[in-house]
Amino acid sequence: RGGRQEVQEGRLARLPFDTAMSIGPVGLVTRPETTPPPAEEIFRLAVTAAIETLGI
Repeated sequence: RGGRQEVQEGRLARLPFDTAMSIGPVGLVTRPETTPPPAEEIFRLAVTAAIETLGI
């Protein structure tokens, strides 16, 4: 599936700003002295699972 189909299905949403600079690798920044909020932790776990599933 391409991104367009996922947008049409409502599973993805286009961001309302230019994302051309983020076409390459994107990193997540965390601070060791803070506890991430639950949504951030879920996102981190989802990214980690996707990387493992895709083998990248």
